[in-house]
Amino acid sequence: MRLNGEVYSDAENIYLENTTNLLKLVIYSYHQMLENENLEQLRQPDEPIIRNILIRYLQLKTNKKRFGLENTYFIPEPAEIDENTYQTKGLADIKVFNILDSLKFPNIEREEDIYFIFECKRLDGYSKLTTPYVEKGISRFVIVEEKHSSTKYSSEMPLAGMIAFVQSGKIEKIVKDINKKLIKFSKQNEIELIKHLEYFQVNENFNYTYHSIHERQNQLPKIDIYHLMFNFA
Repeated sequence: MRLNGEVYSDAENIYLENTTNLLKLVIYSYHQMLENENLEQLRQPDEPIIRNILIRYLQLKTNKKRFGLENTYFIPEPAEIDENTYQTKGLADIKVFNILDSLKFPNIEREEDIYFIFECKRLDGYSKLTTPYVEKGISRFVIVEEKHSSTKYSSEMPLAGMIAFVQSGKIEKIVKDINKKLIKFSKQNEIELIKHLEYFQVNENFNYTYHSIHERQNQLPKIDIYHLMFNFA
């Protein structure tokens, strides 16, 4: 299975292949959470704790080795820095490093500037939480705030991810509501929504991966976002 990569360089195509394995690792770690963790712990309102539980599984050497990602490492809430003002733009939920050798990205000077970011959000089937999934989740990859020169996250990267901790409700219904809000959000911000969330198979044992494609502000290149809906209901 290959992720979307129609006009990417050889280096970026390797990045895409590594990202496929990364998504498989995250899904595998989710299944371990279901098997090993107290379900009530995974239904609590404290999103950072649920994210931290997931990260502990992602960081296991045996899990990373299973998907050929032994040298990859996962950092919770690292700062994203504006290149012009040196202000902190935001704190990404999960930043993944060593997805690809930086020598194969000649236009990027720092190894730390090659990464994959996941933004995490709780969902419960109600509009109260699907709205921030769009306006405080997806938006961080596509909107440029006035005080900054680029998007909050992943301005140089072609791919990013969203992880939803679904604590109640039907995922299919939730995705429909996200798409409805995403279409409205894109029109309001005059950004082309190239593709709303559509089912995308990464793992035959997991049916809730979705893919969307977004134009971005400030003439930044489009970005593909992969959405993992983890059911804790």
